[in-house]
Amino acid sequence: TYSTQDTAEPTGVALATDNNNALVIVTANADNMVSILVSNQDGTTSFPTSAIILSTEDSAGNGTGPVAVGVGTDSNSNVVIVTANSDKTVSVLRDDKGDDSFLNPVVTYPVGGNPTAVAVGNDANHYLDIVTANTNDNNVSVLLGNLDGTSFLSAVTYNVGTRPVGVAL
Repeated sequence: TYSTQDTAEPTGVALATDNNNALVIVTANADNMVSILVSNQDGTTSFPTSAIILSTEDSAGNGTGPVAVGVGTDSNSNVVIVTANSDKTVSVLRDDKGDDSFLNPVVTYPVGGNPTAVAVGNDANHYLDIVTANTNDNNVSVLLGNLDGTSFLSAVTYNVGTRPVGVAL
């Protein structure tokens, strides 16, 4: 058992492997934060005693109420964390340096109402894409990775039936 070192309730969990083959565990937390645990890079699953804790909010205050989290790696094998938020956004936290520092500013993108699940994955062109299940709108939002590899195109929504609660890529 590892501590998220955040007193708020975790609302989602995801894991990935970074560009150093370290295991990365991320929790979305009810206080607009994510906790990140990165294993030692010695081939074991040993984790440090402290977590990296970052906000899901951008400079305008968007990105509140994370309810789910997804993690992927971009075309450079750097970790990208995405939270689905109750304010009808996704927050994107990027580790463009490949050192698990996540120093880039949070970027948010609008999606549908009450996103309850998020998935992040590489498509055939090796750019990350994002999908959310939007329970209140009975649709999914798809954000394709921009060709620059660092941002996403505006969400396109597709009707899928009554109250979707999960997605996968």
